[in-house]
Amino acid sequence: MKKVSKSQNSKKNVTSVVGDISLFTKDDRVVLSFLGFLSLLTLYITPWIIPPDGSLYLSSAKSIFTEDMFQNYHWMREPLYPIFLKVLLFSNNLFFVMFVQSILVGGSVFLIFKSFAFFVQFEKWQKFSAVFLSFIFIRGFATEILMQALLLFIVSSATYINSRIVFHEKMNTKYSNRIYLVGGMVSFLAFALQVLVGISVLSVFIFVLISSKTTSSKQRLKVIVGTVLICALSLGLWQDLKNRAIENGDLVFGSNSLTEYQFFESEDPAKRQEQRIQAFAGILGLAPERDAFISRPVGIALREWAMPFFNNEVWNQGGECGQYDRSHSESILSYISPLTKVRYCHTSGQITLSNFLSAFGIIIYPIFSLLIIAFIVFMLVSFDLGFIALLGVSTLMLFEYSLVGQGHSRFGAPLFMLSPFLLVFILRKKKIMLMKLWDKS
Repeated sequence: MKKVSKSQNSKKNVTSVVGDISLFTKDDRVVLSFLGFLSLLTLYITPWIIPPDGSLYLSSAKSIFTEDMFQNYHWMREPLYPIFLKVLLFSNNLFFVMFVQSILVGGSVFLIFKSFAFFVQFEKWQKFSAVFLSFIFIRGFATEILMQALLLFIVSSATYINSRIVFHEKMNTKYSNRIYLVGGMVSFLAFALQVLVGISVLSVFIFVLISSKTTSSKQRLKVIVGTVLICALSLGLWQDLKNRAIENGDLVFGSNSLTEYQFFESEDPAKRQEQRIQAFAGILGLAPERDAFISRPVGIALREWAMPFFNNEVWNQGGECGQYDRSHSESILSYISPLTKVRYCHTSGQITLSNFLSAFGIIIYPIFSLLIIAFIVFMLVSFDLGFIALLGVSTLMLFEYSLVGQGHSRFGAPLFMLSPFLLVFILRKKKIMLMKLWDKS
């Protein structure tokens, strides 16, 4: 992958998430303003959704750090998203949660934009088209009680850090210490969000550090060892707390032990492999989705959560006041009822606009699913460090979830966020190749 020249980036690509070493450019501020508009528009027009998993997160958030925790926490969940909810649930009102998640979704797209800007120059129309499509594919997660908004921000932060390390082949000690510290913090947060996400973020971060030429090998080794130890220690402490809760036995949600969860519907190795293949395609919205014994329609998670429809007979997402889960026991619903009593209803015009944006995304996403597969193959064949920095975390997550047979298309959200920028990459490289051929003629 050819990099943009350093002189170009000294003026254009100078955004940093690690301190005072760079400033936003004028173009960056315009893109941020555009994403801010999309985030607030989503918050304004999209009804809220609390899916079944959302009820579990709310119960976990309400009980965490209280005497109810051992009983009412859903112990298959890592603690970061429940803590996130706990901090933002002012006056038992979900509005501030949805507001912050909207900002996180917009910020995630911006970080991906900046990551690709290290390696390819955008024309203005390409820049805004990619940003718009990327946001459309994931916008639904802004107004739902699911961890995906936080997941997207962590994955995009890891992608940005990895891309910045690859781009800056030589860094001074002060700068490298800052960016390595942020990389370590993102790895820690990824494990606190979900173990599979943590494995992906940490693995690619370590690979980029080993493969890049930034700073001395001794400094990079210290960062790797320190990050691994912190992640392992925190994971071990959480697992110990989880084991004690499960052994206690008095749990609203039953065992909650991940080791006892039924991932595969069969013990037959051939059928398990078939489920893995279907899970891979299901995550990309190209096949029926699978979850243990449950088989659901193609791309249903995209339609229900990433690009939701409302007042729709097929997908039945409820009415103007959103969709709140009623599938759990009355004891659980009663426990979280103070958190769900405030609703913000929407007009028919708002819902029509929301449904239009979702319909547009649903129509075109299969094209980008195929584009994702093509770039993953290219990344694995070329083993280019730039591509690994950009796609590595999201791709490793795809393979991890496929390996355990979990074919939900919401797990493909990071890849869908990347996909419009991959299309721009193709367009830019094709134009460069044509210009070179024209010069030769």
